[in-house]
Amino acid sequence: MKRNLMRFRGYPLFISSALLLASLSGCLYTNTYAPNSYRSATPIDVKAAVSDPIVSGMGCTYSALWLVSWGNSGYALATQKALKNDPQGVLYDVKSDLKVTSYLLGLWTRACTIVTGRAGHV
Repeated sequence: MKRNLMRFRGYPLFISSALLLASLSGCLYTNTYAPNSYRSATPIDVKAAVSDPIVSGMGCTYSALWLVSWGNSGYALATQKALKNDPQGVLYDVKSDLKVTSYLLGLWTRACTIVTGRAGHV
């Protein structure tokens, strides 16, 4: 069997194709966080005031060359960034958006979760 495999002329092409497909799948390195769900407080749950500021935060994941990805686009990070000026505050009336930027058919990609809401207190 081994002798027949070595005689197969397409063997180098087969191995290089397999390595190329494996690398294009993003399996070389992946370390990302992405949101699943988020329950936002409502104005009834907090001491809402007309003067509560509207704040926004963003968390992003990145991908390069279809080989590696990294980052944190979770709600927790985006909410933490939104409340950076008032860490004891509570975000309510939250709206969430996803913004994806991709170049050259995904050669470089950025996917960001953007959280916008009002900062109040309990």
